[in-house]
Amino acid sequence: MKRIYYLIIFVIFIQNSSCNRIKKNDLIGEWRTFSFNDKISYSDIKFSKKKIQLLDNFSRIESGEYYLKNDELNISLNNYNLKSKLIFFNNDSIEVFNKTYYKVENSKHFELDEYRLIGIDSNEKLSVNSNSYNFHLYSEKGITKIRFNEKIISLNDVKTAFFGEHHNLKPTVELFVGENIKSEDLTNFYIELEELGIKKITLIVKKENSTEYKVIKDSTGIKENILNTNKELIIKLK
Repeated sequence: MKRIYYLIIFVIFIQNSSCNRIKKNDLIGEWRTFSFNDKISYSDIKFSKKKIQLLDNFSRIESGEYYLKNDELNISLNNYNLKSKLIFFNNDSIEVFNKTYYKVENSKHFELDEYRLIGIDSNEKLSVNSNSYNFHLYSEKGITKIRFNEKIISLNDVKTAFFGEHHNLKPTVELFVGENIKSEDLTNFYIELEELGIKKITLIVKKENSTEYKVIKDSTGIKENILNTNKELIIKLK
């Protein structure tokens, strides 16, 4: 009788474990965390049946495939893979990447263009600076676009981005440089900054892993900048 009793308990345990296992249908939709710090991290996650999209705190989207193994989330992105313990609390919240994410509806964050960075190696890493001005320069279907945070702007609007209520007289400018960008595009952006008296810029050129961007520090001056001297950059720029 004891053997039968223990066998029944074991079967019930296995069934409960199977029932509690996270399924892809549980995750479909958009999730957002409200836990922020001074590190590069993902603010929003969007799951579909086969695809996952990750939005980091610089408003850059990365997408890839994912699979679930027990309570573990495995993600394959363009340059690297991610793995994280995943806890499904209920229909409204999950824990992943050591943060709690909440289900959100009708978010427009994932309407942003996804683009790849130009992909240049560098020994310097990006440090999170809450006072920096973040721009994105990338090509979408052959059209060069400039984005300030999450808003598409024209080249003529670059100057106006620096005159909000929190205007900094010596702003830190960070530019995410996408693939298929021309040397002319970067030069024109530099000219806009130089006319404002902004002498320095940080080019963000490669995503090394989930918490690390590679950067190149440059000067906006036509004679001082590296657009014509950095061999790898010259090759990448069209």
